[in-house]
Amino acid sequence: MCIICEGKYNENTTFINCSKCINLTEIPMLPKLTTLQCEYCIGLTEIPMLPKLITLDCINLKEISDLPKLLQLDCGYCTSLTKICDTSRINHYFNGGSTWIRYDDSFNSNMRKLIYLQSFCRNNLRYWRFKRWLRSKEFAEWFYSPNQWGGKACKLQIKKSLEF
Repeated sequence: MCIICEGKYNENTTFINCSKCINLTEIPMLPKLTTLQCEYCIGLTEIPMLPKLITLDCINLKEISDLPKLLQLDCGYCTSLTKICDTSRINHYFNGGSTWIRYDDSFNSNMRKLIYLQSFCRNNLRYWRFKRWLRSKEFAEWFYSPNQWGGKACKLQIKKSLEF
């Protein structure tokens, strides 16, 4: 039995270790709780939104909702876990052995590369379109028409060659 099952907690509790408690089925709303260790609590499948929770160790949760202050998450061997909150702000994250959640170590690196590639393509797309337009028949007809730059330059060049 753990302190939750025995009722030996209050609203000011900041640390709970209920590991290996098979009777635990739910965590009460504890607004000041910062550390929750519920490893091998097979009856616990969900936790409420705990606003100050910093460290969470679990093994049987189905999903981990958005916990705003969560910095350390150990959900290794959570075979039921299918959804994890945003992991970008989590400093320590372990999910080895989880069958449904895959963590890719190169995810952040790949995202930076993708953003760079998108920026490169967006910036160079204008150049590539302009280059293709320069080679087109429409550009030549427009540029060398009598009232445009090319046409005026040609007229000026012909005029100079006739004067000599």
